[in-house]
Amino acid sequence: MSIVVWWMDTRLRVAASRRGGFDSLVLLVSWEVWKERNRRTFDGNCLSLSQLLQRIKDEGEEWIGAGFNKLAALFVGI
Repeated sequence: MSIVVWWMDTRLRVAASRRGGFDSLVLLVSWEVWKERNRRTFDGNCLSLSQLLQRIKDEGEEWIGAGFNKLAALFVGI
């Protein structure tokens, strides 16, 4: 199953009021995983899983600060 098929299937199970946040979260995680892939491929460096998760959280907070308000509901308590 491709990520796009998973995404489209899974978002149908998310409440309509939270789909915008879910979509933003999928894009955020995909972006950070892509950047980690590039870091490993081109720089020879890698983050631990906990470091990558922290970067996702930190970047998510930046996105929320930039106006991605629907993402904020998914970051409560993280």
